[in-house]
Formats: sequence, structure tokens, C-alpha cells
Amino acid sequence: FAVYVTPGFASDGFSSTLVNDGSSLCMDENDWTTVSAAQFQQYACNGGTNQGFTFVPTSAGSSTYYIQPMTPDYCLDVLGASTSSGAAIDQYPCNYNSNEQFTLTSVSTGVYEVVAKNSGLCVAPSGDSTAGSANLVQVSCSTAATRIWKITT
Repeated sequence: FAVYVTPGFASDGFSSTLVNDGSSLCMDENDWTTVSAAQFQQYACNGGTNQGFTFVPTSAGSSTYYIQPMTPDYCLDVLGASTSSGAAIDQYPCNYNSNEQFTLTSVSTGVYEVVAKNSGLCVAPSGDSTAGSANLVQVSCSTAATRIWKITT
């Protein structure tokens, strides 16, 4: 195996699944795809590697992270660096820009808003859906159950 040191990354990250509080479904890399710009969805939690994420802090002690899926060298990303509500949450080769930085804002113990740094909008299922396979987008933040995520740190 190999170890890569990426400039600016602190060593105190963690790994977790993200479970939508409203649907109890997991953030999911659809069909284990490794395609750039593939949109994330929510799907029944199954313990698959496509539902595991590594949170790498943007600086030591920060609550803002690069969230990396199972696809090597990819990051959770706001498609096209959009600042518009409804923009897709996808995976993209890490470029470490603000559209790949997400702040975890605590709502209650283990429950967070996942806020895109570039837009100030939160990750949620499209239309606040509780259905499996609903695509993830960025929308205005609130503590509505479909707009918050359980994260085990």
C-alpha cells in the first residue's frame, strides 16, 4: 500500500457514513460508480464501501472538511461550483476549491447540517424527498429532518 501526503491536510480526520435524519437513508455513491461528476443519492444503508466517507479537515482543528468517497482522489463537490439552490452534489477529482469544502454545523449530538462553503447552502435530498434513490442537491439550510445528517465521529 502507499501513503500520500497532501499539502494542507491535517492528520486528525475521521471516517463515517452520513445518514439522513428525515429518511434514515445513507448518502450513497450510486452503483459504486467512479465516474467524475456522478451525482450522489440517498439509498438504504447497507454498509457498502460506496456509503463510507473520509472527512479530511481543511486545517488542523477545523470543522470544515474535504469529504472523500470511496473513489480514490475524489471529493464531494458542488457541481460547477454553483451557488444556486438545487445544484447537484457530485463527486469530482479533488481540486480543493471552496465548492469541495463542507462545514459540519452541529444541530444536536451526532447530527449536523452539511454546509457547502462556496454557497452557504446545505446538502439534502432533492425536494426534501424521503425516497430511496433521491438525488442530493444543495438547498437553504434549516433543521428540517431531511436537511440534517447523522454522522458518527
